[in-house]
Amino acid sequence: MVNIFKNSLRLCALVSFFGYSAQPTNQEMEAIRQTGIQVRQAFVEQDVDKILTYHHLKVVKALSWESWQYGHNDMKEQLTALFRQYQLVFFDDQSTAIENVEVFDDMAILIRTFKLKGVPKQKQLNAFVFQGRVMLVLTRSEHSPTGWVTLRVYYSTNNRPT
Repeated sequence: MVNIFKNSLRLCALVSFFGYSAQPTNQEMEAIRQTGIQVRQAFVEQDVDKILTYHHLKVVKALSWESWQYGHNDMKEQLTALFRQYQLVFFDDQSTAIENVEVFDDMAILIRTFKLKGVPKQKQLNAFVFQGRVMLVLTRSEHSPTGWVTLRVYYSTNNRPT
């Protein structure tokens, strides 16, 4: 896990240093924004296949504080387990916003705040609210309806799930 994190940070640093960074065009920004909307909606609908449509086959992502997922198979297993236990609700209000987007040819780095609530499906489980900041590394993909898929996801939270 640490090696993947370090390698991804090196990749971002190299792209930032050597790559040409530009603010996204209006069309790119809308496609990236729609990617996020579609992913959050798929989480609410608990549609694992739709979620995976917007993620690279070799995605590295944390779906919980304790674990990382490597690729579609890990994500599918973790999402299926999560959706058996919880219904997720995303907050789209003043506490959640896209803070920065940079485009480097076929790659984009997006930083946004987020807030979500987990509503338990079983009485013995507790509800939780999880909020913080996320950095997404996206890459262009012809397999995505919006033209973008998530390659890496890094969370920074001001709290652990409670």
